[in-house]
Amino acid sequence: GTILTGEIFAPEMRKIIVRMNREIGTDLHVVAVKNEYFGGDVGVAGLLTAGDFIKAKHEIRGDFAIIPHNVLKSDEMIFLDGTHFDGFKKEFDVPIHALDVDGLIKMIADAESQPLQTNDFSFLNERHRVVDFPNVS
Repeated sequence: GTILTGEIFAPEMRKIIVRMNREIGTDLHVVAVKNEYFGGDVGVAGLLTAGDFIKAKHEIRGDFAIIPHNVLKSDEMIFLDGTHFDGFKKEFDVPIHALDVDGLIKMIADAESQPLQTNDFSFLNERHRVVDFPNVS
């Protein structure tokens, strides 16, 4: 699968994903999505639009993709460019999931100082097997 995120956070996310792939057998990839909607100088994920993700769809590897949930308005499943999530998903050849990445960010921050363990936090890998990660509470 592929995790699509903003250009600022992508390098840090890539580090932990490489480690997860190596240590627990996931097969995930990270794509830094350029924010062209706001002129290309905005690197945060929260301001990415449906159009930005669609332009990056050729970089998706695997059988699913994840986008940060915070790219959608909090009260509706609509991007800043007005695209509804249901219509957006139809633009892709793989299932697209909008997930809250706060827990993943916390895990990334903590992971550098501790070994990955397999007992508290679950994630479904591409083989549809539950893989556990450290508690991120």
